[in-house]
Amino acid sequence: MNDLELLNKIYRSADNIDFSTVWGEALFVFDSNVLLDLYRLPNSATEDLINLFKNENIQARCWIPKNTILEFYNNRISAISDQKNKFSKVESLIDK
Repeated sequence: MNDLELLNKIYRSADNIDFSTVWGEALFVFDSNVLLDLYRLPNSATEDLINLFKNENIQARCWIPKNTILEFYNNRISAISDQKNKFSKVESLIDK
């Protein structure tokens, strides 16, 4: 089976997905960008994401690969710095 055939076999449009089943049974695998978004998102979205991680029904079905954790720790200072720089740029524009 070539890649295109495989993609067509596994692809489903959103109309064909039973989201209640997905939310009830799926395994959630997070990459480092999801974790780094804790620094990038507005406070309300960050709180929503943290609450998702704390949800006992979801928590048992979450998996964070070891490499994801390493990437998160290696990049978190940069993500924090990037956010601070964005605020500094906006602040300087306002001052002008």
